[in-house]
Amino acid sequence: MAPDGKKKEDGYLQAYEIVRSPLKARLVVLSACETAKGPLGRGEGLVGLVSAFLQAGARSVLATQWSIDESTAELMDSFYKAMSGGKDVAGALRQAKLDTLKKRLKFSGTEVSLAHPFFWAPFVLIRSGD
Repeated sequence: MAPDGKKKEDGYLQAYEIVRSPLKARLVVLSACETAKGPLGRGEGLVGLVSAFLQAGARSVLATQWSIDESTAELMDSFYKAMSGGKDVAGALRQAKLDTLKKRLKFSGTEVSLAHPFFWAPFVLIRSGD
């Protein structure tokens, strides 16, 4: 993920590089903007980072459908706390979204409720078919 001129690495993680790297991950978390997006491949469905990680062997991928902001840190904190507390991935995501609905944060001096779906709804869990 960092450029390396000696190894001819450009620093960009491409889908084909992910597919070539076998994974035995129960979960891959992509908490950046629009990580669930990708072009629609004829007969393949959505082709992007999510499908690349699933093809490489990840059992599930947590990704975002649209742009996210600083409030993501709150949701991720709740998500990992719920997972540490014994919840499965889907249950932890549900708990994190419910926790986020109750929170308020200050943005540019103004307190904002995180109950609006903009703050919690972009996060989706995609699981492999096996």
